[in-house]
Amino acid sequence: MNPIKVFCAIIVLNLLAASLAFASKDILPSQEPDSTPIDMSKPPFFMSSYDTFHDLQDSQKDFYLANILPLLNKIPSLSQKTKKDLDEARDWYQSWDQIRKKVYEYCQDQTVQKTCDEIADVRLKTFDLFANQKYENRMADTQPVK
Repeated sequence: MNPIKVFCAIIVLNLLAASLAFASKDILPSQEPDSTPIDMSKPPFFMSSYDTFHDLQDSQKDFYLANILPLLNKIPSLSQKTKKDLDEARDWYQSWDQIRKKVYEYCQDQTVQKTCDEIADVRLKTFDLFANQKYENRMADTQPVK
């Protein structure tokens, strides 16, 4: 077979394949999700970003994880999460971001707003844990009341 004919046949087949690909995009429904992507960098802030969480003191992290776990278990896609899973997410941003994304997806449903507000409250209480930065006042806060 003539190499020029083979070359021309390959070009024709490539053009045909390309035109079919463009045509199928016009005919088939879009594969993209109907909803717009969730911007977790804008309010409402339900769960801290990994960077924000990572900057907390260890006692704040412990408080946050201990209080967030029962709330995460109310979310169907996170109901199987354990303390071990959260400890892994504590050290690995990809695990943390997966959990965070599921929380935000869940919280798009207005009927579950109470749970989402509780998750946000834990986040705020964690920040308030050491909001009083004066040494004397922190020490007074840790002393038992007589």
